[in-house]
Amino acid sequence: MDTDLPIEYTPLSLSNLDVGVKFGPLEFIVSHETHEKARRLAEESDINQETRITTPYLFPSEMWAWARVFSSYFGRLNEVAVSRATWRISGKSLPMQKLTARSKVTNTQIRNNLPFATAESVTQDGSGNTLIHSVDEILLLHDVHFPFYQERAKETPLPENQPYERTKRVYFRYAWDNGKWLNNIHTDEYARKFGYERGLPEFIMYMDWIFLSQLEPRGENAYDNITIELRKILPIYKDEIIKITGDEGAQHQTVQFFRRKQERLNALIRAGT
Repeated sequence: MDTDLPIEYTPLSLSNLDVGVKFGPLEFIVSHETHEKARRLAEESDINQETRITTPYLFPSEMWAWARVFSSYFGRLNEVAVSRATWRISGKSLPMQKLTARSKVTNTQIRNNLPFATAESVTQDGSGNTLIHSVDEILLLHDVHFPFYQERAKETPLPENQPYERTKRVYFRYAWDNGKWLNNIHTDEYARKFGYERGLPEFIMYMDWIFLSQLEPRGENAYDNITIELRKILPIYKDEIIKITGDEGAQHQTVQFFRRKQERLNALIRAGT
């Protein structure tokens, strides 16, 4: 599955990401085969085989502009980690429909001796309708040369009797070979340089699991103007078992990931914003 992925790349660094620089437009099409793989992984990762995806539309992660646009300029994007994200989903697309993606760097900063870049990205359909608008803050690992991450293993009470509950096994979309993919956050050797236990899964898996908390109960209505705000993201690792819960607030929902009693992700989902 790795044959079509670029090996050579230009590192994403503060030195080549100036605020205000625009990337794109980039036209792209997601194939039926690619979407089927995403759907299959989302369903088969469910330990209890409860996940059922009945809609034919692309996941927001498949329409996400940032990764597509930046990879077209820089090559592979494996020296980065998403630290914050806000996705506003306002439309849907079927596989094989032409989409257009654009991104713009809106901020760069150093925080706690770590370099970050924020980009605003938009994906539109052939009629110019916005399908997804995202603001993503990216940790630029190419500029980091010390083990900054320390696992605190803090325990959090698990919510009980949630309207949405799933138990899933962490997976990778691709087989990341340590010998082939140098300086790749998905490989154990590189990830351990920063204090992680092992290689990190692709970010789109996190977002697919969050979105499923809306897609499963709501079907295609899940694409009707919702905002996902990722407020906390901690590492999880391949083959770990993760419990996903979603509550049912009047104005918003909270989705959480738990590794045993440790909260690994917290996302706020708002409708109509």
